[in-house]
Amino acid sequence: MRNVKNRRTQTRYPWQGEVTYRRSVPSRGQTLRSISGQGQLHNVSEGGFCLVTDERLAPKQLLAISLPLAQPDISVPTLAFVQWTRPMRGTGRYAAGLSFVV
Repeated sequence: MRNVKNRRTQTRYPWQGEVTYRRSVPSRGQTLRSISGQGQLHNVSEGGFCLVTDERLAPKQLLAISLPLAQPDISVPTLAFVQWTRPMRGTGRYAAGLSFVV
């Protein structure tokens, strides 16, 4: 097993909840269309969070996110930038590291 240096500079806190996101993708011509999706929040830090999804999010993609708070049915809208994605072995799902923009 190789030794990988932990590049995290901020503490991660477990935080679970359903996250809704929207992303814009090019369509025919010069218009953009919005695609919605959902994922499971895995953890959060001051700078971002880890999201588990059924689709692979593209690095450098900007997402409009709705983050759940402690109360059910309450969420906070924000923007997040996809830093990295990777498949989760044997699950057919993907983990993505996102950083807060706003």
